[in-house]
Amino acid sequence: MRDRREEILERLTEIAGCLVGGSAVFRNREEIPEAPRPAILINDGDESVEEPEGPPRRRRNDVVSMIPDITIFAQGATSVDLAKARADLRRRLVAAVLSDSDLNEITGANGDVRYTGCGTRDVMGRNMMGQAGVAFTFTYPLLLSEVEL
Repeated sequence: MRDRREEILERLTEIAGCLVGGSAVFRNREEIPEAPRPAILINDGDESVEEPEGPPRRRRNDVVSMIPDITIFAQGATSVDLAKARADLRRRLVAAVLSDSDLNEITGANGDVRYTGCGTRDVMGRNMMGQAGVAFTFTYPLLLSEVEL
């Protein structure tokens, strides 16, 4: 059996560990400790089936898209330092994910890895945590032969 969704999430965790160190990567948490910084939080993402065009038919295989919830945490002594650190971490994460051959293998010939945006999460009164959500969409086949028991 193969679970491409979990393989992608595990590989993202490994990539994040290479960028910030394994002890600064968190998975499936609502909150993370104040330290260490920089840090990366990866929460499981929603999956949705890409509906093919044309009349409905019975399928044994589907194409699925998943968008994990990835939050980066930077730190800086000033707001300018914080913005630079956050931008640098985002840039390195995007480059690492988009160039990763393992993710390309997991998503398969009909799949895709796309960077779909970044949203900063600065809120007045919050500690200078330098949070940003970084979005990727992973498209991959869901093959019945891989998930059958």
